Amino acid sequence: MNSMLSKLRLTSLLVVFAFVAGLAGTASATVHPLGGNGRFQIGDGLPIPATFAPAPTGRLLPVTGAVVSQTGTDPMAIKFPNAAMKAAVVPVNVPVAITNPAVFQVKTSIGITYPYSVGGADQTVSAGGRTGAAVVSYCPGQAVTPTGNPACASGAAAPHPNVKGILTYTATGAQFGGAMAGRVFGGADVALVGASAAPCTGCLAIMALASPNTTGTGGVGNQFGGMGTSPGAAPSSGYLIVTATAAGAITNATPTPSLMAGLTNAATTFGGPWTTGMLTVTAPFALGAAEVFTLTGSDARVSGVGSISLVSGSLSNRAISGPNANRGWLNLSMGGPLGALPSMSGPGIAALVGLMSLAGGYAMRQRRK
Repeated sequence: MNSMLSKLRLTSLLVVFAFVAGLAGTASATVHPLGGNGRFQIGDGLPIPATFAPAPTGRLLPVTGAVVSQTGTDPMAIKFPNAAMKAAVVPVNVPVAITNPAVFQVKTSIGITYPYSVGGADQTVSAGGRTGAAVVSYCPGQAVTPTGNPACASGAAAPHPNVKGILTYTATGAQFGGAMAGRVFGGADVALVGASAAPCTGCLAIMALASPNTTGTGGVGNQFGGMGTSPGAAPSSGYLIVTATAAGAITNATPTPSLMAGLTNAATTFGGPWTTGMLTVTAPFALGAAEVFTLTGSDARVSGVGSISLVSGSLSNRAISGPNANRGWLNLSMGGPLGALPSMSGPGIAALVGLMSLAGGYAMRQRRK
């Protein structure tokens, strides 16, 4: 009789164990190796991090051994671990006079960690993750509207006195995307045009320094309405006498007798989320000419394997160089699954382990008898 009861108890435990294990198997995330690159760009002339590769190829790369987890059906949601992609600080001089007549060149020493959260939390993009209607428009400080607000493009509707423009999102397919923040660090030495535009010899360059926030809260990839500021600093180099090429590259520089410090090129930025759909970023008052950029993402994954392109944008105003449109690309590839992870809660996993231990204990007792 006792033997029969023990067998019944063991059978019941095994049934419960099989049920819980089955739940773990049906609600699982597959792990995939991460490949590809990322790129951000200020206006039409300054890639961040600096690179001379044509857009949309960037220098933001997955770290060695980087993986993502994916869940659900196609298009599967993608969960990025903190700091899955990085770009090291590499000082590079980028001439920008052709696209921005107020600036000769920018010496960038900027690095990026992406995605990034202070607490180290993972960040996810998914179907329906780009919030709002299928077609939405947003301008700084205004509500996201499904019909757009023409006054945004003229600057009349923007409550912020300097950041004027509009982001227009058009969904394709599952409206895949979402907000995902990063960390930008380092600095950018900006050589502003003093009196004579490039090309010139013996002309004045006024130095300004931009210092990005350590955490991006308003740049590309963030939720609608997110605002970020970059405080900048006044470089001690101040004023230089330079020779500049037509592109703006400074070939030599001599400090002026003046001991005046340079200028602070602080920035205010409003961003929008990532999307695989279409995005138009319009900054009508950019210095020299209006900036209008149209980007389109895509998703060619099948069961989580393949390529996906996410795009995003933001609008900024810099104290010296003025307003502009910013863009971002994540050009990613997901390799074949490395395995599956149960997407159970901590208590669920603990209960499963407990059931396994209890079942094992019953089995050992029966063998001893």
